[in-house]
Amino acid sequence: MPSPSYIVGFFFLLLILGFCMQYTDRLILYRQIKPKLDENYKEQEHCKTLDDGKKKKRALNVLTPWLAPIIWNGTYNITMLDAQHKDTRIGLFVFGVKNIKYTGIKLEEKDKELEHCKTLLYDGNKNATNTLQCKDENHQTIPARNRKRALNVLAPWLAPIIWNGTYNITMLDAQHKDTRIGLFVFGVKKYIRFLLPFLESAERHFMVGHNVTYYVFTDKVNDVVKPKIAEGRILQLHHVAADQRWQDVSMRRMETLTVFTKERMPKEIDYLVCADVDMVFNDHVGVEILGDLVATIHPGYFLSDTKSFPYERRPVSAAYIPHGQGDFYYMAALYGGKVDEIYKLSMACHKGIVEDKKKDIEAIWQEESHLNRYLVYNKPTKILSPEYLWDNNLPNGEYIKRRRFIAVHKNHQEVRN
Repeated sequence: MPSPSYIVGFFFLLLILGFCMQYTDRLILYRQIKPKLDENYKEQEHCKTLDDGKKKKRALNVLTPWLAPIIWNGTYNITMLDAQHKDTRIGLFVFGVKNIKYTGIKLEEKDKELEHCKTLLYDGNKNATNTLQCKDENHQTIPARNRKRALNVLAPWLAPIIWNGTYNITMLDAQHKDTRIGLFVFGVKKYIRFLLPFLESAERHFMVGHNVTYYVFTDKVNDVVKPKIAEGRILQLHHVAADQRWQDVSMRRMETLTVFTKERMPKEIDYLVCADVDMVFNDHVGVEILGDLVATIHPGYFLSDTKSFPYERRPVSAAYIPHGQGDFYYMAALYGGKVDEIYKLSMACHKGIVEDKKKDIEAIWQEESHLNRYLVYNKPTKILSPEYLWDNNLPNGEYIKRRRFIAVHKNHQEVRN
């Protein structure tokens, strides 16, 4: 019989072999799952980075969801802003707490830039998350600094340029739940044929759920076919004389606007939107377009350089804009603002039209030329992108993802004559 010492040694050897086999199995298993563990760790780190980005994202933008500009270095043109505020009176209120010793404050002019802000903005725009992502003909993203000014989301004077995705409509609807909104439109002579489609489309897409008053001006009140109007919306029909020339008809709108925004509209509405009748609303147009003074970039010139804008260049005209001045070319088919601001605009434009008539001249694009003159020296506080004014026959449609207010195709010569 083996001695007890041999038996103990044998069992000790079995114990060591068992431990080694268990360790070997665990080592093999670890080697099998280690790549998965590494992959999972990397995924967790990536998700952590994304979460950090989400926390930072909103503050790193240049617009809040309710369209207030977030000021970063390079988002503005200080020369323009200084000119706007040359007569502004500004106060600085300082509160001193007891037992805090005043040590003096030295103000230094320094350009302090964070690493994540090193990408400077072109003409007042930051290449941030809510900046419009534009593609070139090769489907490559166009950097913000090389982008046309109209494709950004902030003008150099910090007015937001409204593109799809730059706002939170729920927040804005809540802000304007009790706002009274007017829609001003002319439908005279043959243009009355466009009135019903215009109003029907407005009922579907314009300020849905809000209080709206339609101000319709026509020379054929009895011929107007009234659409079904939703609750909280009012249709007003007003007679207006029809001028012989379509150019005079378009310019008469400024005269009518001046009268109504001074006498009647201040009692009835808070904001007024002015639109051409030979258009239809094709998609959502809501309270995101409301502001003190709002203008829409002309869809035919939103990628053009300033020097090619069809401004009135004759110094003799009251609509004259010198070369080197101007920011965008605006179209008179859609603009708006607070009633008192539209009164100032219409009064200035009407005055310019009257001055030109006394000289027996007419601005190159009638009321639109005078509108652009006014907006060069009275900057709009909000600018609408060509999404809000489009013609499906125009080029560069790939930039326009939502076509909200579009031109009706027609024979211009037949309608105007």
